[in-house]
Amino acid sequence: MSHPYYITLTGSRNNAGDFLIRHRAHNLLGALRPDRTLKDRNAWEPFTGERLEEVNGAAALILLGGPALRKNMYPEVYPLLPDLDRIKVPITIMGAGWHALPGTWEDSRNYHFTPPTQGLLERVAADGAGLSVRDYRSLNALDQAGISGGLMTGCPALYVPEMIGQPLGDWPEGGVKNLVFSLGVNFIGSTALERQAKEVIAGMRDAFPTAKFTVAFHHAIDFEALEASYGEGQKLSARRHREIVRWLEGEEIAYVDISGGVEKLIALYDAADFHVGYRVHAHIFMSSLRKPSVLLTEDGRGRALKDVLGGVIFDSWAPRNLTVKERLLAKAGRPVGERRMAFSGIEHDVAAIVAYETKHDSPRFGQPVERIDRHYGLMQRYLRGLP
Repeated sequence: MSHPYYITLTGSRNNAGDFLIRHRAHNLLGALRPDRTLKDRNAWEPFTGERLEEVNGAAALILLGGPALRKNMYPEVYPLLPDLDRIKVPITIMGAGWHALPGTWEDSRNYHFTPPTQGLLERVAADGAGLSVRDYRSLNALDQAGISGGLMTGCPALYVPEMIGQPLGDWPEGGVKNLVFSLGVNFIGSTALERQAKEVIAGMRDAFPTAKFTVAFHHAIDFEALEASYGEGQKLSARRHREIVRWLEGEEIAYVDISGGVEKLIALYDAADFHVGYRVHAHIFMSSLRKPSVLLTEDGRGRALKDVLGGVIFDSWAPRNLTVKERLLAKAGRPVGERRMAFSGIEHDVAAIVAYETKHDSPRFGQPVERIDRHYGLMQRYLRGLP
């Protein structure tokens, strides 16, 4: 019996980066596995009888990308079925990564999966169709859990086959002409990180006064769009986004909402010649096109990416040491206020690094190019080894 297709389960709801993962992964599958067609389904939807029949007619079920390698991955990220034995085809994971705060290497040693998630991962390992992760900290978390056969392929969004082997692009004549700053998400719950984001935004505007400058929102600014994508509980996020928007308008800084798909992300960053910001997939996209980028890490996703790509990646914060009173409040379940110590001076460092890299042939900005090329063979090995 022929199995001409794969089922991919993806998590693209609103975040532009999630749509990029799906877009790039499907392009890779199309290029390297032309013997299979693709059927994409929403990861968060539980299986119906019809869905199960569709899955069991496939060559494999691919759990695709994103920070999906969570401690409660199954059934919280992938509801699938209560009885995994009803899925008769091999289950494989492509480019998934962990999610941890703050996300140090030591955290990967203590990343304990729930029993259902452990069971799913053991099933994937036993199926032998491949277990591809996007960074080495995720790989270490699997090793610590006794899950064998993991392969660090990197995120699928890193790879544009026609760009493999190409050098880092040259700076435009006269320096930075089109700079994009990507806003993160941790500012929503942290006044310290909100203040930091504003400092870096203003600093980039001042450091590159002749450049076109745009602040990008990868999640929707609009409350209705957020609620439609993620359900109830989006009021705080929407309010904090609106506050940032009002500040940008007061500073006369351009901004754009690129959420809800991949097209606006591609158009924005394809036109840019430099990126600074918190969004992992803005950094990945720019690196994939051989363009310079500076990432400010919010959690273990960004920290882990530095192990993969090298380049210029700054930690943006560290846990703040709580006072005795605050520790007592926390123990009693009471709010203690700001838990993060945001680092200052990043904007000055970025300007200095650009000047240095421009003068010395980009020794740091060129590192991701070399790392992407080196890891591409592992992604090829994973994809060609699929059923």
